[in-house]
Amino acid sequence: MVPIPRTFRLCRHFCTSAKIVSVVLCALTCLQHVAIAQTSPSPPARLALVDPFIGTGPDGHTFPGATVPFGMVQLSPDTEIRPFKQSYKWASGYRYEDTTILGFSHTHFSGSGHSDLGDILLQPISGEVRLEPGDIEKPRSGYRSRFSHTQEKAEPGYYAVDLLDYGIHVELTASARVGVHRYTYPADKPAHVLVDLRSSIYNYPGKVLWSRLAFARMAQ
Repeated sequence: MVPIPRTFRLCRHFCTSAKIVSVVLCALTCLQHVAIAQTSPSPPARLALVDPFIGTGPDGHTFPGATVPFGMVQLSPDTEIRPFKQSYKWASGYRYEDTTILGFSHTHFSGSGHSDLGDILLQPISGEVRLEPGDIEKPRSGYRSRFSHTQEKAEPGYYAVDLLDYGIHVELTASARVGVHRYTYPADKPAHVLVDLRSSIYNYPGKVLWSRLAFARMAQ
């Protein structure tokens, strides 16, 4: 028998060990991919992990309403409208600590830290109609309504809340270009929808100089 040099034996041992290590690493990688595939949540489960209320507290400047990625409409509640020098706190129209809702407008910034937009505000009303927002400290002094977070829900593309002063359940959703409202009114009171075209998140005298609302009958 021809003796095998020690150098060759070490080299062969190293190569064999390297192959074993490679096989083990490959097997671990495959098992890891299998584990990820088995534990990866479905798209609906991923959406359930999203909380649109994150950032709606102090200086987060996000809104909880309904929108789609890169959509033209961001349909969301507005809890306060202040003159532009006082509007920074409500840059997105909504703050979680507020207790009243003015209405639901169709355009909002999210996380920008600059106040603007808040176009075309709608507020469903049951019973007597008041044309001014009113005072937060005086319930029913205007068209704003009290609400509670216990009757409020937000998820990607959907928002719902109860307007406590009117007994109205509000639901909002949106497509890329359209905001969709659904209101459930109490059966024993007249139902109205107030449209305030003056409302603007970055508000100052003369900002809205002229506005008009036209209704078109849809073809059957």
